[in-house]
Amino acid sequence: MQVKKLLALGSISLGIFVPPFTLFYFLFMLTQYVNYYKTGIFEVIWIPISSLISFISFYTVLDRISSLYGRDKMYYIGSFLYLLSILFIMIFPNMSILIVLFFIMGISLSIIYSNALKLLHGLNIFNGQRNLITYNSLIFLSSIFFSFVVGGYFTNMGLEYPLSVLLLFSILMIIFSTLSFNNYSFIKLHEELDVLGSFLYAAFLTLLIFFMMLLNIYPIYETLYFLIMSLIFFIIFIYIEKNVSNPIIDPRSFKNNKKFLSLSISSFITYLSIIPIFFILPIYMEVVLKTQIFLVGLIISSFPFFALISFLMMKYIIKNENERIISMIGLILLAVSFVLISLFIKSVYIPYFLILSGIGFGIYEYSNYISFISISLREENLSSTNTLETLKLTGTVLSISLFSLLLSFYLNRNQYISYSGIFLIQINPEIIQNSLNIIFIISAVMILISLYFSSLHYS
Repeated sequence: MQVKKLLALGSISLGIFVPPFTLFYFLFMLTQYVNYYKTGIFEVIWIPISSLISFISFYTVLDRISSLYGRDKMYYIGSFLYLLSILFIMIFPNMSILIVLFFIMGISLSIIYSNALKLLHGLNIFNGQRNLITYNSLIFLSSIFFSFVVGGYFTNMGLEYPLSVLLLFSILMIIFSTLSFNNYSFIKLHEELDVLGSFLYAAFLTLLIFFMMLLNIYPIYETLYFLIMSLIFFIIFIYIEKNVSNPIIDPRSFKNNKKFLSLSISSFITYLSIIPIFFILPIYMEVVLKTQIFLVGLIISSFPFFALISFLMMKYIIKNENERIISMIGLILLAVSFVLISLFIKSVYIPYFLILSGIGFGIYEYSNYISFISISLREENLSSTNTLETLKLTGTVLSISLFSLLLSFYLNRNQYISYSGIFLIQINPEIIQNSLNIIFIISAVMILISLYFSSLHYS
């Protein structure tokens, strides 16, 4: 392989690695920000939520803009914007400013990630769609794994060290891109811009999250208009998407292909259910079990690590006819692991439960991809890729909002503490444990619902 092509692969691989690494990095560091700023956990949760909102909302429209003006150029812009956002976060450690800066960071990550995936395809070094998907997932799951391992290690030293790691990544992306992109030819796609659809979806998602996050502060009749406006934007969005040639979420994919509909719903619900592993469980381990954050990172990292191992193994196990049973086995393992975590939360066997859930997720994820590819190719509906990825990302951000809302309800109902006054040091460990029991049972029920919709794909 040529040196420039190798450097281009290194830069693009970093572009796939850095966005999930960054987002899960800061999700894991929430408890540290609570203790550092002496603020409530439900204020700090806006840090990852703000970046996820901008990441999802601008992902598709920035992807379209990049296809018009050159993905290599937009990749540069995203890398420099990411670098600047990290620098400003290090300079202005104020909570309100941080939320704005993380929103900007989410935009930069959206530019980087969308272009990295397309640039990787443009390198044309993978034989077949399965190999490309395997490489993407290898980097994605590895980034989540290292976000907890590295995050736990550096956070012990102070909040500035994790930011230094991200700064190093941004510099490496810029250097590798400069050395390779200028003299390397990539495939350029010219796609219709769905700017209106992107902003309508952003408005829908933002208003829905505002409704969920404010529901525990104000009575529902004072926040209901957020939900109503969110639904209005969503209805307008769906109506407009019917007439767009390259939509963000294609209603025609659901109408014309019931199997794709069931597959998409299953993916959305699965991603909606797994976030408590990365958000609620670390809080429990730090506050109740008094586990050092470095060990918390190592324990949580067992989920993405074994998800990665099982994902790679599925490449050699799954054939064209048996992805149905494999997918259902993966979801059953996930549901069982969540029930075990809920029932034996005080147990030292939590790492083993996470290993089981990681194996289940890896099995499900690979079989889900294979099913999706076969449907898309058979129906000649390749635009459905955007639909599936958007639903997965939406499930992730709504999951954080949903489970933080459930946690806040449980804490306030039991402690009668004001919203802004809930610090980790004030929370009764028994209350956290009880809320976690309920949350993981809810996640297990969600997985069973996902299992139902996944089975419809094969009926």
